[in-house]
Amino acid sequence: MRTNLKPAVSLSIMIAEDNVDHAELIADALYDCSPQHKVTHLIDGAALLETLTSIDANALPDLILLDLKMPRLNGINTLKKLKSNTSLQHIPVMILTTSCIEYEKRVCLALGATQFITKPIDSTTMASYLCSLSLPPW
Repeated sequence: MRTNLKPAVSLSIMIAEDNVDHAELIADALYDCSPQHKVTHLIDGAALLETLTSIDANALPDLILLDLKMPRLNGINTLKKLKSNTSLQHIPVMILTTSCIEYEKRVCLALGATQFITKPIDSTTMASYLCSLSLPPW
């Protein structure tokens, strides 16, 4: 279902999610918001950080969607590393997780997460969250 909350824009979005099915559902919701989005899926936080630190600053994503429960490097530790890196800390990070533990939500928001969203998520809800971020070029 195509939403009409904002004009279609093209954002570069990286998803760090170890569950391929969840990543595909999230990507589908993003494409429903705007088919022009460039979505990159990475299998965990370590892969995300490896990618982010190896690409040119002009190629950094507009947004990161981060799962909490992942192998190698979980979402909270990934978020800590993102927000402590001066080259990456400006990138908005939305936590997308099956966890509904209030403590995890408080920790993530305190560490600098922009949103804490419990999965599953549909395209209308995703569009609302994306619009609330006021990312360029809205």
